[in-house]
Amino acid sequence: MQQSTKNKIIEIQKMLSDGITEKDIIKMKFKSSPKAYKEWLDKFGSYLTIKQETTLVVEEKEQNQIAFIPTEKDIIKLKSLLENADDLLSLLNTKQEIEELHVLEVPEELLKLYDVKISSLRISKAIEDRFNKFVDKNKKYSKTSLINMALVEFLDKYE
Repeated sequence: MQQSTKNKIIEIQKMLSDGITEKDIIKMKFKSSPKAYKEWLDKFGSYLTIKQETTLVVEEKEQNQIAFIPTEKDIIKLKSLLENADDLLSLLNTKQEIEELHVLEVPEELLKLYDVKISSLRISKAIEDRFNKFVDKNKKYSKTSLINMALVEFLDKYE
């Protein structure tokens, strides 16, 4: 091993011991190249003594292979996720239930109508604009199908 490599190992070891983050080490020693840092770790990472509580946790599978290197920030984020897991799961479930309630599905019989008639009707400009925006958001259905569905639902409810 070359002396410059030994020196770099010693310098990085000192930086790790001083609590310097992996991101800062990459900036200072590897010209902001995570790829170069990973390649260097693959070759020389086994020479580093790493504190679990500060910056890196190295799990060796085979010679010079690193599975995962979480930073202190990663560990803090993970702890936060675990502490708030119940709240996060309830939010996800609530959102899923809301999305299931508002799924637009036009029945097949309203998609392929053969007795289509051209008709005019009087409608509020504001309501028409609102309906046209809705039609634009749901382009998989024709405006005719959506109007027919709206009228059928109205009739089913009030007839």
